[in-house]
Amino acid sequence: MTKKLFFKEMKQEIVGLMPFDIEAAKAGAEVVTKEGAPVKILEYDLRGCDPIVGVIHSKNIDIVERFTAEGKNKHDVYDLYLQQVKCSGWINVIFRAGERRIIDEVVYDTPEEAQESRMITNGCNRLIATIPISWLEIKGEKK
Repeated sequence: MTKKLFFKEMKQEIVGLMPFDIEAAKAGAEVVTKEGAPVKILEYDLRGCDPIVGVIHSKNIDIVERFTAEGKNKHDVYDLYLQQVKCSGWINVIFRAGERRIIDEVVYDTPEEAQESRMITNGCNRLIATIPISWLEIKGEKK
């Protein structure tokens, strides 16, 4: 049986842009333009060829634009993207009496925090290793 990991607020580093995905945007993913300007989506389902309306927050001005369902705009520089972030943390690999192995269900900010976990202070468990872990996800998307 696979257990779902519990993620605390992890360190995140923006690593690139992903193609726009309307469902991810509706789920809270942060939307930006090709140049990285934040976009607040106001409407997803207007009638016509360009059903999305958003406000582009550029350096000196806010710009209201319409986009296709795929996030395309008449000006290529305003095309919509999702920000991809690299998250990282630390996990414990633990030997539990009666089982071969188990990985702690929490991703920790630091190796010290991981090693202080109550999972490994239980008398039945033995810490095998504390290892770094990293993964890519869409910034802001609700899980």
